[in-house]
Amino acid sequence: MPLVPRYTWEQDGCSLALELHLPGTALRNIDIYVSDLVIKVNAAPYVLLLDLHDAVDDASAVVKSIPASKLLRISLKKQENRLWKQLQYQGSKTVLRERRDASMERKRASETALSEKRKEKKHQEEKETLRAQMAVDDTNRQILTDLKAEEKEREERQKDSTPISNKITKKVSFAASHEQGKSLASKDNRKDEIIELTEDGSFDVTSATKSTTHADEKIAATDNQGNAQENTRDEAVEVDDKDDISELQEKVELRPPRQCVQSEIRFTPRVFPTPSRESKAAEEEDWLLKNRKHINQHKGLNRTSEYDISETDPMWLKAKGDDFFHSKDFRSATNAYAEAISATSSDNNDLIATCLSNRAACLLQLGEFEECINDCSKALSYLPDTRDKDENSSVMKHYRLKLKLFVRRGTAYCRTGQYSQAKADYGVACSMDTQNPQLRDDFMELVAMEKAHELKEAGDSIFREGRDLDKAIQMYSDSLQLNPLSIACLSNRAACYLMLHRAKECAEDCTQALELLQQDTTSMGMSGQEHGLAFFSFGPAAGSSQRRSWVVKTLVRRGAAYLSLHNLDKAEQDFAAGVELDPSNEALKADLAKVQSERKQNEAKLVAQPAPLRA
Repeated sequence: MPLVPRYTWEQDGCSLALELHLPGTALRNIDIYVSDLVIKVNAAPYVLLLDLHDAVDDASAVVKSIPASKLLRISLKKQENRLWKQLQYQGSKTVLRERRDASMERKRASETALSEKRKEKKHQEEKETLRAQMAVDDTNRQILTDLKAEEKEREERQKDSTPISNKITKKVSFAASHEQGKSLASKDNRKDEIIELTEDGSFDVTSATKSTTHADEKIAATDNQGNAQENTRDEAVEVDDKDDISELQEKVELRPPRQCVQSEIRFTPRVFPTPSRESKAAEEEDWLLKNRKHINQHKGLNRTSEYDISETDPMWLKAKGDDFFHSKDFRSATNAYAEAISATSSDNNDLIATCLSNRAACLLQLGEFEECINDCSKALSYLPDTRDKDENSSVMKHYRLKLKLFVRRGTAYCRTGQYSQAKADYGVACSMDTQNPQLRDDFMELVAMEKAHELKEAGDSIFREGRDLDKAIQMYSDSLQLNPLSIACLSNRAACYLMLHRAKECAEDCTQALELLQQDTTSMGMSGQEHGLAFFSFGPAAGSSQRRSWVVKTLVRRGAAYLSLHNLDKAEQDFAAGVELDPSNEALKADLAKVQSERKQNEAKLVAQPAPLRA
């Protein structure tokens, strides 16, 4: 049994001070909880729980330890400036419990709001940091752009100022080639003259001279004509040379080609050497999960060298999973814990048990209760079989971890409808932590859930026999008194009401059941409601085919009830919603067509009926 420490208190108009005497207790191991109406101090073996007379400002709490005298001083500010007649509030246990729960709920809400405010502040700081970094990047980018523009302008100015020193002298080379051509032509034109013999036996030399002179004159005339053409051609060459010079001035110098860079591409490693179009991903994943340890030990298939060292470190992977869990990304946390377990050596039982426990918590939030039960059982097998507390840190760590595992497995058993196993696990947890009132409350609610389940089973047996529907309704009503969130009880009681032609009660129960089905019990657990009937409620997982079947059955029953009440519009809406959820149900389609036909007939009768005459 815990001991109540000796304490003294003092007050003034605006503040309150409390001094606790804690001999034989390490002050660094004290757990202090302060809300506006409750102060709780847990310093083994001492426990102090005070229900304050009036409200205080829990945010102003100042705790000071005095190790020399083993004193712990707690200072608080009052919300109202007045003196109290006494320190504790006097009332019945029920009133104190309600008052305490309301105070703790306000404390929880304020802590949640403060956490959200801190997250928002951190987010704003990250945004400001990102904007500042973007501004720095823009400035650096603008500086580089300016430097490039300046370099380009300098190169263009240097190119324009470069003189052209060497002009092409085609004229000289063309003249030389022309002179050589003329000499060759004159040699060709001047052939050797043949002197003919006259009648008197002498040679006529004068005719030869005349022909030679005539030939020389002809050559001279040809030379003059050639000189004129040469001058014209020289002028044309000079014009062409000027055009070539202007083209050289307009030509832009090209930069040298860039250097080649070799890039190495590494593909995602695959254990199976099959292409993606031929692979069966689901079967491969199952095989890899079953043989992961053997794959890691296989030299040919071991690919750990291709990953970063942090991705093969189990402690790093566990920390990554913790980060995902705190950010409520439970699926990623589950994957990270699985990788940490596979990377942990088989002799490190503590780390394997911790990762299994954390993964079980993620699976519980995801609604995968069978997997959660398996992980909890595996983790318990890695822990030593002891329930005794000890001051040894490792023993205390195992003790706390085992307590969490029993609670998580018991909750998963309850969510799957296995109430006897759930009671066994919660009973062990309560025996391990006798000072936890929340565990005792959960155990009592679990007992109520089991009793409600027994009443429902009795009602189901009577309903199947069909002999006493009123008694079945009474059984379902008693079960709903213990567990008002039982969807199955509401739906079955609605079916009994429908068979007894009590359509109004049937429609009300179906409406309430549909409202519960529309709520995601998994999201209720993730939002922080980890205790109570909402967390223990049994039902199919959101998005499953069984949950869809429950919705269709409930819609059909409510539609039949509306049809009995002659409310054809609502009946048609329910049948249409059922057909949309189960399009392959031919009987449901026929019922919908029947309701639509009846509604159209009623509308036709109303149109054909003559309107009353007005006076």
